[in-house]
Amino acid sequence: DDNRYENGVVPTLQFWLLNDEHWGPCLITANNEMGLSATDVQSICNVNSSSKKNREKDAIGHKGIGWKSVFSVTDCPYVLSG
Repeated sequence: DDNRYENGVVPTLQFWLLNDEHWGPCLITANNEMGLSATDVQSICNVNSSSKKNREKDAIGHKGIGWKSVFSVTDCPYVLSG
């Protein structure tokens, strides 16, 4: 709901389940959005921060809790953007 795409780009989302000999089992997700803004990065790094404040009608989520839930299944998530 809050991804940004270049004009004319059809949004795509891909998932890979891997069992890498170095990393072990992992889930990789990728999409073709424009990438995270500086505000987005600050928001996912702070449990009480959200770039979606005052956007109840066009955004889902609350205070980054959805993203931060990844820490219940991994100690070291990676985010690649841009």
